[in-house]
Amino acid sequence: MKTTSLIVFVACTILTVGGCFTAKDARKEEQPTSPSVPETKKPPAPDITLKVGSINLTNLAKRVEKKDVEEFGHLLKKEKIDILTLQGVARYPGVETRIDIVNEIGAQTEMRQAFGETITLSGKQSGNAVFSLYPIKSTENTRYDGLHSSSFEAALQAVVDCGVRDIVVIVTGVPDSIVDDDRRTIANKLSSFGIVYINNPLIIAGNLPLPDTLRASEQFDSMKPQSGDPPLVWFSRGEAMKFQSQDMIVTPLGAMTVVQFALFRQPGP
Repeated sequence: MKTTSLIVFVACTILTVGGCFTAKDARKEEQPTSPSVPETKKPPAPDITLKVGSINLTNLAKRVEKKDVEEFGHLLKKEKIDILTLQGVARYPGVETRIDIVNEIGAQTEMRQAFGETITLSGKQSGNAVFSLYPIKSTENTRYDGLHSSSFEAALQAVVDCGVRDIVVIVTGVPDSIVDDDRRTIANKLSSFGIVYINNPLIIAGNLPLPDTLRASEQFDSMKPQSGDPPLVWFSRGEAMKFQSQDMIVTPLGAMTVVQFALFRQPGP
């Protein structure tokens, strides 16, 4: 009798425990599995970052003295500006009482420099300039022929060797009073640089409108317009160079636009 009762007790225990495990397993199977989250790829890290500053001196209502350039040079070093562009530069060759702003900035910053003339009149030479901590491999100054405006404008192009790849920096201006024909002339010329320098990213700085107003929006993007009168910066689209940030800094020479780019290494052959 005792043996029979023991056998019955053991059998019930096994059934009960087995049933518990079965219920637990069933509950586990019933629980929906959470969907797998796709692994997002991080954007590639740039090989270098590049800070570009730009100032339009055309309407600077002061005579530039050496102390202004010295203070400006300290500011460029503090802000770690790699490339600087100036529009509306005035030089006075042979006038000893006036400093040469191009040579003086080069001396204060140890930057390479290039100058592109727009016009020389009554001893005053006007034009655009590029300064770079990186080597400038070549330059070319292209005038806008056939403009109806009384202003004289040109586009200074500098091919800069940034180590990981070459970029092209273009400094230019647009006449304040511009007619549609002149707008098309300038748009066509700026667009043609994308073909001339097809393998290199382009940065264009100056008193430019938004790219779409010059029918160049398919090739270029631009930073958002800022308050005041700092130059606008256009840049070519593509994977070689990416916009990162922008700022506006007050300097002894006027408002300076500062744009930072991420630059990626040129693929090998």
